Amino acid sequence: MLWVREHNRLADELAKAHPTWSDEQIFQRARAIVIGELQAITYNEYMPALLGRENVPDYTGYNPSAVAQTSLTFATGAFRVPHSQVANDFLLLGPGGQPTGRVGLFQGML
Repeated sequence: MLWVREHNRLADELAKAHPTWSDEQIFQRARAIVIGELQAITYNEYMPALLGRENVPDYTGYNPSAVAQTSLTFATGAFRVPHSQVANDFLLLGPGGQPTGRVGLFQGML
């Protein structure tokens, strides 16, 4: 839900900044920005926290010859690690950021 809201926030900003763009142009640009944000968080914060900063090489730029496949080893093992890191429930926060209750994982995904 967070990424949907971020996409919509960006789309609103892009629509204001570029009034001649079509809905499709706005959608695709907002989509590209959100993907970039997610990739940056994953590569710069999550992977170093999970693997250790010394095990995450510095980004040196786009490599068009890089193979963009997922290995079987990763798909069956490492890809599942984050599933064990999901909490059973989540803290609900009010408008001022104060806790107001909790919601279970299943209920929170509905």
